[in-house]
Amino acid sequence: MVDLDEARTGEEAPPEEPGSPPTKEGRRPFRRVLIIVIAILAVVLLYAFAFDRTNVELDEIQSETRQEQLFRILRALVRPDLITYDTEDLALPVNVFVPCNGASTAPVSSETEGRTLTVTPGCASPGESMTASGTGYNAGDEVRVQFIPVSDFDVILPIERVTVAEDGTWSSTFEAPERESAEPQQVVAVTNVNVGSWFNRQPVWTDTNLNGIEDPTVLPDSDAALSVSPLVLPEFTIRSPGGAALVDENRNVLQFVSWGGSFEATNGPAVALESTDVGGDAFVDASVESMQLAGTGAVVDDFAWTGPAGQSFDSLNAGQTADGDADGEVFINELAFEGTSTVELAGPPGTSLEGLSITFYDADGGGQYKSVGLTDRSDLSPRLSDNAIATWNRIVETVMLALLATTVGTCLAVPISFFAAKNLMREISVPVINLALVLLAILIGLVLGPVVAGWARSVSDVIAVNAWTAALGIVVIGAAIRYGIRWTVPEVEEANPPMGLRVARASVMIASAFGFLVIAFLVGEVMQAFGQWMARWLPIMVFLGTFVSTLGEIIGILVAIVAAFLAAGGLAIAASHLGYYLRANFDRRTVNAITFVASAIAGFAAGAAVGAIISWFGNFDDNTLAIAIPAGIGALLGVILAARALRRETQNVGLTVYFGARTLFNGLRSIEPLVMVIIFVVWVGIGPFAGALALALHTTAALAKLYSEQVESIESGPLEAVRATGATRMQTVIYAVVPQIVAPYISFTMYRWDINVRMSTIIGFAGGGGIGFLLQQNINLLQYRAAAAQMLAIAIVVATMDYISSRLRERFV
Repeated sequence: MVDLDEARTGEEAPPEEPGSPPTKEGRRPFRRVLIIVIAILAVVLLYAFAFDRTNVELDEIQSETRQEQLFRILRALVRPDLITYDTEDLALPVNVFVPCNGASTAPVSSETEGRTLTVTPGCASPGESMTASGTGYNAGDEVRVQFIPVSDFDVILPIERVTVAEDGTWSSTFEAPERESAEPQQVVAVTNVNVGSWFNRQPVWTDTNLNGIEDPTVLPDSDAALSVSPLVLPEFTIRSPGGAALVDENRNVLQFVSWGGSFEATNGPAVALESTDVGGDAFVDASVESMQLAGTGAVVDDFAWTGPAGQSFDSLNAGQTADGDADGEVFINELAFEGTSTVELAGPPGTSLEGLSITFYDADGGGQYKSVGLTDRSDLSPRLSDNAIATWNRIVETVMLALLATTVGTCLAVPISFFAAKNLMREISVPVINLALVLLAILIGLVLGPVVAGWARSVSDVIAVNAWTAALGIVVIGAAIRYGIRWTVPEVEEANPPMGLRVARASVMIASAFGFLVIAFLVGEVMQAFGQWMARWLPIMVFLGTFVSTLGEIIGILVAIVAAFLAAGGLAIAASHLGYYLRANFDRRTVNAITFVASAIAGFAAGAAVGAIISWFGNFDDNTLAIAIPAGIGALLGVILAARALRRETQNVGLTVYFGARTLFNGLRSIEPLVMVIIFVVWVGIGPFAGALALALHTTAALAKLYSEQVESIESGPLEAVRATGATRMQTVIYAVVPQIVAPYISFTMYRWDINVRMSTIIGFAGGGGIGFLLQQNINLLQYRAAAAQMLAIAIVVATMDYISSRLRERFV
């Protein structure tokens, strides 16, 4: 190997003498090895410390109990609860003798539907061993082995529960019970079998109200205006005096009647309602009499209570004539509570009775004590399980929750992202006098706007007597605003209009702005009325009616906020023009004096506002100091800023806004939606609305950051070209910035929707609605098969969203 020093000098390096210390070159390999060894030891120590901190222990992994629990959960997760089979007991009996009494000890057996049961021996003395075994059963099924002795009563002696092996067999050894009889007794193997199949679904009736009768689900067809149907109540003690409220599936009270006098309900669905006394006692001889409605009509208000009278269940009452058009509501038509308690319902023929119930009240105190469903449940077996239906509803709720959060977050993030773009904000500088006047104008506008909105609300309340007057007010005020604006902004402007005309035009513009606020409130009123009408008369479009009505409410809430921002913006523009006017028409000394005064006042007002906010959050006992100190500091900073204006007339506000916006976004993004939703749950209650608000707030901060960074990375050439034409800042953004950011904005938005779908499953754990709430509930209840259905739904939706977003990016980005 050639030594580099020798090669450079052309001289041969002297040989190392024996025993001489190693050279620098000889020490390098040793140092390298030492460094590697130390690094390896450091890594080992680091991971050893990590194992210690995370309590990595393998003893629990080898525990048989832990393994059994793990296997049970894994088996449940791979068998999601999606299909429900109703089951029925299949009993397979075999006659045996205890004691033998001369009977044969040979095994006895029986067979049904491919299943066999064998008992060995066929007879035995009490206490002797007997073995029951079966073949042809389904693997994993549970068999209940029972002994049925000869008795005057229905006696069943359970022996053992056995799980069927993989080959369909089972076996159970037991001692013959102390039940001697000369007659044959039975050993029975009972197992559950599914009812029906997907190719032969069978109807299954469930006695929901436990009255032992299969109740109808609709009122029978009839040629008359009314149809009646008696419903037998389950056995329980009905109190007298008392009352009964007929309640629909939405817990709306359709009718509230009482016997023994009227009273007011103190709880339950009829809370605060006064009952209608039937005028007698429903506790009459059930074989002869009942309390009934009589009269002529088709709705409950057309009739009056009478009785006691002879029972007429299953037909119109004596003295009752069905005449006219029914409005579709069901009502109680007849009552009898002695013997077999019976309630007769009446209504238009074919009206559904599903979801109806009767809540019984005690007149003494007005409290409810019993609620009875009036219809039974009839299903087909097999069918989608209740968990599968709940999972479907929740996963749809999750996707829609994420959609609303993404939409709101995008709408808010797009405009504010430009304020967090450094390349756009760096060069924004304004004269200090303009800055002071604008800040003061914004503060005044934020206070004045809601006040003006309150005046507009008062005017709209006077106009909106009903939906028609509100609509008429929209048309009239809208036409007046249209003509006022056309007069205010003529097609040909005069060179120098007189001051009176300017004042008049400004007054008309202010009046037009006030009129817009009134129209906004009126539009909200009309939308609420129209939405309620749709929900009432178009049942199939209830969700659309609710949507329209809710939008109307949102408009009413947002008007005050919009008014505050519009007032702040309008006054800020006027204040900016005033600043330029002062600088153009007054000398430098006068402008400086005004700057000092305006800056001090603006700083004082801004500091007082900050102090008021701090005082509100801190809930201080003495608000004077909490507001006065920040106000004084603000005034001092205003004076300092004005003093700087003596040397430098303009102040760079763009970077201040930029750093403020970025700090706000970073703060909001640092708070996880799981924490945000806890606050919103307290504000709006548990449900998807709280989750949507939390996700929308986090989405706004996250997208604003991504959007602003995309704006900062645009090409500067188009930006400089548009600026060179003398374009305003708004025109520069529209023509130079927007064309370069449309595609990435779309990509970021779709990606965020995908994120929100996944995050919405987590915020449900904190009460934010969506499928996460259902998943947490099933996990807490150890219902892993039900939880597996939610996990499967989440996986399918996330995969589908990923596929859809990738296709959309390919098409639009």
